[in-house]
Amino acid sequence: INTRLAWLDANLPGTCYYTGGSTNHRVLPLHVAPNPTTSLCYVSGLTEQESIQLIEVFNFAGQKVATFHTQYLSPQLSTGIYQLKVTTSLREARLKLIINK
Repeated sequence: INTRLAWLDANLPGTCYYTGGSTNHRVLPLHVAPNPTTSLCYVSGLTEQESIQLIEVFNFAGQKVATFHTQYLSPQLSTGIYQLKVTTSLREARLKLIINK
């Protein structure tokens, strides 16, 4: 098993945060709700051990248009599709946000 673990460490990038055998500590995927939104929304799926570090909002052209440091967002953006880059204390995720005013 040590050979297999060494191969995994050498060939798979990233960090494993779930190392227990209990099914009580599932890591849920992050998502934004409500989506689509007209104003306030939030990122859910955080575990008890993690917190939001940074949320960056990018427009369709890839330009950063907003930054948040909490899981609750009140973006003052026009109608459109945006990409969120969510960085928590344990992981990073990219989510789609639709604003429909």
